Amino acid sequence: MTKVPSPPPGPKVSSPVIEKIVEKPAPDTETKKDESSGSEDSSSDSGSSSSDSESENEEEKKKSKGQGEQQSSGAIRHRIIYVVCYIHLSTNIFLCSSVNIYNSAPLTPFRESRQLEIEKPEEKDIKSDSNAKSVKEQKDLPISESDTDKKVSIFNSDTDGENMHGGNDPDEVEAGEKGATSYLSRIGVKPGIPVEGSVTPMFEGKSDIDLNSIALSNEQVTEISDYLAKKDDIKTFSLRNACLDSDKFENILKALKTTKSEIQMINMNLNKLNATSAKEIGELLVEKPSLQILLLHGNPVGDTGIKYISESLKDIHSAYLSHKDEENPPKYCQLLELDLGDTAIGDEGVEHVSTLLESNTSLKTLNLNGNTKITVAGWKRLGKALKKNTTLHTLTLDFNTIGDDGIAGLVSGLKDNQTLKVLELEEGSISDEGGRKLVELLKCNTTILDITVSPGNAISEKIRGEIVNYLGLNKAAAQPKSS
Repeated sequence: MTKVPSPPPGPKVSSPVIEKIVEKPAPDTETKKDESSGSEDSSSDSGSSSSDSESENEEEKKKSKGQGEQQSSGAIRHRIIYVVCYIHLSTNIFLCSSVNIYNSAPLTPFRESRQLEIEKPEEKDIKSDSNAKSVKEQKDLPISESDTDKKVSIFNSDTDGENMHGGNDPDEVEAGEKGATSYLSRIGVKPGIPVEGSVTPMFEGKSDIDLNSIALSNEQVTEISDYLAKKDDIKTFSLRNACLDSDKFENILKALKTTKSEIQMINMNLNKLNATSAKEIGELLVEKPSLQILLLHGNPVGDTGIKYISESLKDIHSAYLSHKDEENPPKYCQLLELDLGDTAIGDEGVEHVSTLLESNTSLKTLNLNGNTKITVAGWKRLGKALKKNTTLHTLTLDFNTIGDDGIAGLVSGLKDNQTLKVLELEEGSISDEGGRKLVELLKCNTTILDITVSPGNAISEKIRGEIVNYLGLNKAAAQPKSS
């Protein structure tokens, strides 16, 4: 009878289950064989016949053979159990070791990013959406002080920041090509949204009529005009981005002229007013001496429209000078802020603005953003006017193709100016050459406290640093000396 071989040796393991299986002895086949032989002897001693003995022997052989096959099957089962348990234990040991190694190993950049995703999945969402979030914030929030809803005294303020209402007016920032192009066309403006029904509940009982980004219908314009004409306590009037053309504005203008309210600010930014509307606004300035702030950003009034407004302001100032020494002089409009940004003016329009500045009216803040038709000749003319001007505090020239030659023309006049404090030149196509001109300006003009040249200009960090240093010196010198 064939002896069943024992299973091959394997690695020593500490599992009690496997040790129990390995130490369990297989059935002793030799012992069973002896027992089988003993039964044969006792059978022959009983006096059975030889044929019966042979028959019994054959049966015993078959029985022994079946037992051997049964023993072989049992050994195979033991071996299978052993192998399965060994594989299971080895796998667990490997996995545990792998986890320990992973947790104890220093974080590689890849592991660090994956670890952050596992531990703080919400941060991944924030990072992946950072660009979209930035765009959304710029769309939802105003990008200049001109559109913020803050309650401060904006009239006769000593700080220019509180008087900047025109500025970079549009409320939506979209991707666009680089370079100085028309500010509004470059970033786009969300159109006004139509509103059904009456708009009076939006401002009724208030001293400010402020309707922003509402596409007003003819009926709503008439409603506003009738309300304004009857009121005597309106201080500010703002129909910004209201889809107003010259025809609709005519009704508004009549109400502005007839109302007893002493309106101090008119904001018509981002509408479609043309030169004809600008002429009527010039007439309004004569009739409304209380007006201090006029915002026309984004209206295509052009050079002709600027001419009407400038001439009206000059005439008003001349009349004021001729009567100011009288015992009871008449009141005249003393405009403090004028926003002509993106009004499609060129060198001719700059000529009218320059003569206005040379007249030294009451104007303190002027915005000419986004008028890319102005050439180097126009900037040189403006520089000459600034040389004579003694009233302007803030000049905003962002998003213009000024260039280095245009800067040189401005600087030539600003070197002798003693009142300008803020000069904004973002996106002005200025390089290091123009930057050095600005440094020269600050060396001889200690009145200027702020020059903005970033972003959008190719001025090196070194030169920008020099500009910042000289501005710091000017600010330090402007601080009141302690007694």
